[in-house]
Amino acid sequence: MSRVPSSSASYSPKAAVQIPKSSQQGTPPTPTSPLPPFRSLPFNFQDMTMADPKPTFSYLAGEIKRRYPNFAYLHAVEPRVAGTTFRDENDIRPQEENDFLREVWAPKPFISAGHSRETAIEAADEKGDLVAFGRQFISNPDLVRRLEQDLPLSPYDRATFYIPGNAAKGYTDYPFLN
Repeated sequence: MSRVPSSSASYSPKAAVQIPKSSQQGTPPTPTSPLPPFRSLPFNFQDMTMADPKPTFSYLAGEIKRRYPNFAYLHAVEPRVAGTTFRDENDIRPQEENDFLREVWAPKPFISAGHSRETAIEAADEKGDLVAFGRQFISNPDLVRRLEQDLPLSPYDRATFYIPGNAAKGYTDYPFLN
C-alpha cells in the first residue's frame, strides 16, 4: 500500500479512492461496462491550489489504477486552464505539468485544456497523449472532420452551457460544415 501524501491538511485522497467503489452500487464492471472515468485538475481549479499537488494526485491515480484495474480512463486537465479561463503562460510555473500522471497511469490518460488542432497534434506527437476536446466538441458536431481537414472551428457560446430549460440551445443547434 502506498503511503498517503500529506500535501494538504484539508484534502484526503483516502476518501476519493473510495468513490469508484461506491459509484458502482453493486454493479460489477465488465469489459463492456468499465468503471467511470476520473477527471484530475491538480493545479488550479476555482482558485483552489496546493503547494505541491503531485504527491496527492500521484497517490490518487495510482490507487485508483491499483484498486480498480477496469477503470475506464483518467482525464487530466493541463495547467494552462483555470476553470473557464486560460492562464497567462508567464503565470504557469515549470513544475506545473501532468507528466507525473503520464508516468502513473497506463494506458495514457486523456489530456484536455482548450487545445487547438496544432497543440493537439503536438501533444499527441511529443507525449503520446490522447487529446480530449470539450467545449470545441459541443460547438462542432463534425469536429473530427474539421480537425482531419484543417477546417475552421465554430466558436462555442459559454453562456449556453449548463442552463436549465431549453437544453437544445447551445448543444444541438451548431451547424455542420457543408
